[in-house]
Amino acid sequence: MVIVSLAPFLVDASEIDVVTGDGATVRIRGNAAAQFFDPAAAATRVEDYRRATRIMFQTAIRSVVKKSPSAELPDDFSELEAEIKRILARALGDWGMSVLSVGLDLDADGIAREPSDSDSA
Repeated sequence: MVIVSLAPFLVDASEIDVVTGDGATVRIRGNAAAQFFDPAAAATRVEDYRRATRIMFQTAIRSVVKKSPSAELPDDFSELEAEIKRILARALGDWGMSVLSVGLDLDADGIAREPSDSDSA
């Protein structure tokens, strides 16, 4: 028998490195809150929901951030969070989960730009 708690739970994506659309590497932290609305689906459609949700969250972060130039990231988080929430909602809905919130934070020291040809001269 599988027991599924209906209490909201938090998934953490602690400090993942992501390559942006302009080739810069940024370090992003984030968390997502989710809750089950269909415990039967949760018990039968995903083996380890916490691990699967964390992997899906990290993948969604990478997918969305890689479309943005690094210079736009600090001002663009609300749009990125909304897009990540939409991606997670589509994916997790099949597992009987709803996404309550998504939060991202850019590590200010975590931006590393790729060296350009002019930097090597």
